[in-house]
Amino acid sequence: MIAAMEGFKQQRGDLFADLRANPSGEKWCKGHTALADAAVQGIYDDIIAGAPVAVVAVGGYGRQEVAPRSDLDLTFIPLDEHDPKNDEAVRALFKRIIDAFEALEWPVSYAYRLISDAPALDDKTRTGLLDARLVAGEQDALDRFLESYWASFPTAEFLISKFKERADRRRRWHDTPRVVEFHLQEGAGGLREIQCAQWFDVALGLGLQADTSVARETLLQVRNVLHLVTGRKEDRLLRTRSSEVANVLNADPNDVRELVMAAGEEIAREWDRAVYHACRATFQLSAGVRAKDGKCFFRAEASLAEAAVGVCRATELGLRVERAAISPDLGDAALITDCLAAGISALRSLDRAGLLDALLPEFAASKHLLPRDSVHEFSVGEHSIRVVGALDLMRADKEFDAAWGDVANQRPLYLAALAHDLGKVDPDKPHSEVGANLADAICSRLRMGDAERLTTVWLVRHHLTLAQIARTHDLGQPGAALELARLCERQDRLAMLYLLTVADVSSVAEGVWSPQMASAINELYAQTKTAIGLEVTPADPAVYRSAAIRRVQSASIGKDTEALIESMPTHYLLATPKESLPLHADYLSRARSGGTVVEFHNNLESRTTDITVCRLDLPEPGLLSRILGVVYAFDVALHGLRAASTTHGEPIALDVLATSFQREALPASLSSFVAAAMRECLGEPGKLDELLREHGKDPDQRQEMLTHRFFEGDLGILEVETPPGRGMPFRVTKTLAELGWNVHVARIGQWGGRAVGRFYLDLPGGVLTSGMVDSALAGGGP
Repeated sequence: MIAAMEGFKQQRGDLFADLRANPSGEKWCKGHTALADAAVQGIYDDIIAGAPVAVVAVGGYGRQEVAPRSDLDLTFIPLDEHDPKNDEAVRALFKRIIDAFEALEWPVSYAYRLISDAPALDDKTRTGLLDARLVAGEQDALDRFLESYWASFPTAEFLISKFKERADRRRRWHDTPRVVEFHLQEGAGGLREIQCAQWFDVALGLGLQADTSVARETLLQVRNVLHLVTGRKEDRLLRTRSSEVANVLNADPNDVRELVMAAGEEIAREWDRAVYHACRATFQLSAGVRAKDGKCFFRAEASLAEAAVGVCRATELGLRVERAAISPDLGDAALITDCLAAGISALRSLDRAGLLDALLPEFAASKHLLPRDSVHEFSVGEHSIRVVGALDLMRADKEFDAAWGDVANQRPLYLAALAHDLGKVDPDKPHSEVGANLADAICSRLRMGDAERLTTVWLVRHHLTLAQIARTHDLGQPGAALELARLCERQDRLAMLYLLTVADVSSVAEGVWSPQMASAINELYAQTKTAIGLEVTPADPAVYRSAAIRRVQSASIGKDTEALIESMPTHYLLATPKESLPLHADYLSRARSGGTVVEFHNNLESRTTDITVCRLDLPEPGLLSRILGVVYAFDVALHGLRAASTTHGEPIALDVLATSFQREALPASLSSFVAAAMRECLGEPGKLDELLREHGKDPDQRQEMLTHRFFEGDLGILEVETPPGRGMPFRVTKTLAELGWNVHVARIGQWGGRAVGRFYLDLPGGVLTSGMVDSALAGGGP
C-alpha cells in the first residue's frame, strides 16, 4: 500500500502540473476526485473488503468538485448497526485513510452514521448528504440510509436554513457579484448558490433544468487556479492574487474579474429563480399545515401548536398567511412558546391568521385597548408587538452584544415583552402586578418549566423598575446600583431587564427614547452589572467619607483641591469625577471673592449640558429654586442636579445641573443668556419674578402634587409625582425652600403622562421624619 500511496502522490503532483499548464474547472475537479476515489477504494479493499459498510463521499467530494486544496468528507454507514465488528472495521479503515492522505497532504474528515440516525441529523450533516455518492463498500447500506433520510426529510426547515445561510453569507460577502474581491464559493452568485438551487431541485422536484454550465465552469476554473497559486484553500479572489491567477489563465487580470462578475450575475439570477419556485412548491410546513402556490393551507383538525409552527415557518419563507379556522386543541405547548418567542414577523403572521387571539386570549383583550396616558402612540397590544420588534432590532445591534451574551434563554424575555402591559386591562390596580399574574397564568397554560415561568413573571412585574431608578435616583451614589442588583440577583436577569427596558421605552412613541434617558439607563446598567454579587453591608457615614476621599485624592492634587475635598460633603465626593475637582476648587476661590460662577460643559454622548453654578450660599434655603427658576424661564429641560455647600467657613454653594434644550445640548447663544440671567437673578429675588413674567411664566403658581413618598435617612428621599410641566423642579424646590429644607440631589423625568422627581433632602439643624413631610405636604405645601 505504501508503494500505491507513492504512486498517488506522483499522480496528484502531475494533476497540479497539468492544471498550471492547461487550467480547467469541472474536468480537473473530476480527475482530482477520481484520484481520491481510487485511493479510498484501494485502502478499503486492503483493510475490510467485503465488510457490510458503505464508504460515502459527501459535500464537495460527493459532487466531484474537489479543488486543489479542498478537504475530503467521508461518511461510513454500516448495513447492520448492531454488528460489533463494524465499529472495529471502520476504526481500522479510518486510521489507514488518515495516515495515507496525510502523506498526500490532503485533509480528510469522517463521520459514522447509522441508518437510524437519519431522522435526527443536524442541518450541516443533512446538507452534505444531499450529495452522497458511494465510493466503496456496500451499496445496500447507502440505499437503506437514503430511504430513511428522504422519508424524514424536513423540507420546510431545510429551506429556511438555506435561506438564512445565504442571507448571512450575502451580508458578509456583499449582496452583489459586482464586487472587486469576489468570493467564489459564498458570495452572491457564487458556487454555493448553484449548489443550493440544485438541492432545492432534488428536494422538491422543481425540474428547473437551468443551464449555468458556462458560469459554473468559469468559477470552478478560477477557484482551482486560485488554490494552486496560493497553496491553500482560498476562495476569495483578492486584488493581490488576481494577477497570479490571470497569469496562469494567460489573461488580463481585469478581464478575469469581469468574467467572474458576469458568471456570478448569471448564477445569482438562477438562485433567485430557484427561490421563487421553491416558495411555490408543495410541501409540508408542519403536521397540520402545508405550502402550495406561495400560500399556507391548514387542515381543519390541526392543533393550535401545529398551526402556529406552520405559520412561523411560512413567515420565514415569505409565504402568504391568511385567516384560518383551527381546532381549539392546544397541542404541544412547548412549540407554542417557541412560536411566541420567534419575533415580530411571526407574531404579525399569527395575528393575521387569527391564531394569536386563540393562543393568548389575554392578549386579545389588549389589541384595541387605548392607553390611559398621553404618551403612548399605539394601543396596548400594538405597543407590545412593537416592543418585540425592538428586541429583534437590538439582536442585530452591536451596542447590545454584551447584554445578549448574558441571556442564555431568550424565551422568557420575548414572552415578557408580549405580556408586560397586559395588566392595563384593569385600570384600578398597578398594571405591572396585574400583568405578572396574567403572565403566570399564561406560562402555566403553556406548561413552561418553573425557571422560565418565574423569570417571565419577574420581568413583567419589574419591567418599569430599571427606568424608574434611572430617572429618579442619583446615579452618582452607590445606592441606586445596589438596589437594582439586590432585585436582579443574577446577571442574566439584569441583562433581560435592561433589554426589555430599552425595547419598551423606545417603542412608546417617537422621541421618548432620548439621548438623556439612554445615557442614564446605560449608566445604571453598567454600574449594576459590576455590583451584582458584591456583599452589601450597612453604610457607616464615616467609612463612606473615608472611601470617597481616597477615591479623589492623589499625590498630584494641589492645596486648593485638597481644601475642596476637606470642605465638601460625602455625597459630592462620591459623585464628582476626579478630573473636575481642580476646576471646582477654582470656582470656590472665585466665589469667595463675591462673584457668581456659571460654567457650561456639553456632553456629546447624552446630548446634554452640565451647568455649574458656584457662589456664596444664601443664609436661608432658596438659592437652588432661584437657579431652577432661571432654567425654567428659558424653557431649558432639567434631567438631574447635584447641589452641595462647603461645610467649613462661610458656606459656598456648588450646584451642577444636567440640562438640555429641545433634546439637544444648549446652543452657545442660549448659554450666554442663561449665564447673564443667573448672575442677575441669584442675588435679587425680585429679578427672578420679573424674568419669569417676561417669558410668560407665573412665578406664584403652586405645584400640584399627585402623590408623594418619603424615605428617612441621613439624606431623606422625597419622591413626588405631579402633572407634566417643565416648571415642576422650580416649583417643588421653591416649596421645599419655603419649608426650610435643603435639596442636595434631584432626578427629574417624565413618564406615563406624569412628571416624576426624586429629591434628596435634609433639615438644617434637625432630622426630617415621614410624619413631618406628610404633614407639610398634605395640602400640596405651604
